[in-house]
Amino acid sequence: MAAAIYNNMTKTHDADSAGTEVDVPGESLLMRAGRTDGIYIINAMDSVGIDVRRSKRTQLEQSMLNKYDYVISMADKKHSPSWLRSNSNYIYWHITDPGGKDYQTTLQVMQTIKRKVEKLISTGIQIGR
Repeated sequence: MAAAIYNNMTKTHDADSAGTEVDVPGESLLMRAGRTDGIYIINAMDSVGIDVRRSKRTQLEQSMLNKYDYVISMADKKHSPSWLRSNSNYIYWHITDPGGKDYQTTLQVMQTIKRKVEKLISTGIQIGR
């Protein structure tokens, strides 16, 4: 959600999304929603006019870190590898994982992420390659 919100707000494609624990790399969010019965993220993002259906799930790897000015992680720290947490461009956002929760919770999480992205942009930090 954060990368899509950032790219939408900045009208760029600077932010990418990758997970610390991706079960099926390359799977689209729409395919994953069909497999897990979890369409709430898609619906929440639709509510603000952002289509994430074709967003592909990517596994974060250490070799990717130098590609980015900042890597923002929302994964529980116990699921974040030490090489990520010790990297100088690592930023941690404590965000509730909406996985397995209801639509209202997912919507609230999306709004929290949106506020954090707005604050990030207002500070002048650019997420880029």
